[in-house]
Amino acid sequence: MVSRTNKFRGSRTHGRGIKGGRGHGLRGGRGNAGLHKHKFMHMLKYDPDHFGRHGFKRPQKILEDTTTINVAEIEERLSRMLKAQQAVKKGDVYEINLTELGIDKLLGSGQVRSRMMITVSSASRKAVEKITKAGGKVILPEGVQAEAKPAEGEVVKKEKVVAVKKVVAPAKQSPAASTPAAPGGKTAEPAKSAGADATVVKKVVKKVVAPSPAPSQEKSS
Repeated sequence: MVSRTNKFRGSRTHGRGIKGGRGHGLRGGRGNAGLHKHKFMHMLKYDPDHFGRHGFKRPQKILEDTTTINVAEIEERLSRMLKAQQAVKKGDVYEINLTELGIDKLLGSGQVRSRMMITVSSASRKAVEKITKAGGKVILPEGVQAEAKPAEGEVVKKEKVVAVKKVVAPAKQSPAASTPAAPGGKTAEPAKSAGADATVVKKVVKKVVAPSPAPSQEKSS
């Protein structure tokens, strides 16, 4: 049977017409070709942030790369640290200087079973508590305290003290005691306040409509 290729030998397009005869379909280019041309609507729908610059990068000189280690990692590496002379054992106490090893901060994740005396530039409060509970000690630089991490979901509220001024209301007097007796033995009526006698004066604005001019009468000749 003659193959299609041999059948169309000598033909430029092999029966596919002038366009669309590449053999890979009408794909319109490779990869992201045409995202600003014939694939513009596809880009707007599926990848609208493809073009342009987004966000920013912080200046590298203000960033600090802090190297940390957990107490559980030190517990696991004690034997290797002794062989590498990164720790010294005196009795049952391991002395480790993390600052010389290039570690900046000690964290408190994991369990501590060995007595350790660790020298470090910064440590969390949880790490200091675990090392101290196991019979060890954390040596920090002078003036540096262990950092406390707030518990998950804990909200630190600052109380605001407001001074409250107590207002004492005057004692009420009975109407009979407050009103003086009239000359005939009758009690005089209490004087009404000026606000009670005051009358509200409403200003009535009348709309004045100007009379319309009379129609002019033409003089008969």
